[in-house]
Amino acid sequence: MGNDTAHQAGENGDRDLMTPATSRIPANRDHPLGRKTLVTSFRIRAIEPLDRSGWQPLWHAYQSTARKTSDEVSDLTWQRFFDEHEPVHALVAEEQDALIGFAHYLFHRSTAQINHICYLQDMFTAADARRRGIGKALIEG
Repeated sequence: MGNDTAHQAGENGDRDLMTPATSRIPANRDHPLGRKTLVTSFRIRAIEPLDRSGWQPLWHAYQSTARKTSDEVSDLTWQRFFDEHEPVHALVAEEQDALIGFAHYLFHRSTAQINHICYLQDMFTAADARRRGIGKALIEG
């Protein structure tokens, strides 16, 4: 998972980091146009301290679908994103200066390999921004 990247899926899967995101949606093979490409204008980037007001409503909406945490846990989670000694990180999807999604992830040791493993803790996309490839872009970060 990287920082401050916009996504565009090319024919070979490569991403141009300076262009808006796209999502490939399979179309009916009998359709003369084949596959359709939807161009969107969101970008994926690391969360920033000034994002709290945009992250909080998404966090509350996510909790209504997953689990409810206390304000104390939410505050501590927020602080952990910016603590260099914590393995907890966050990416956000942003469109027109508004946050529309997030992914929280952490790195942990493994008994099966030498390198750390990335664990996706939470991921959420605003209801009106779904089905546009935002979740995939957050994971590919």
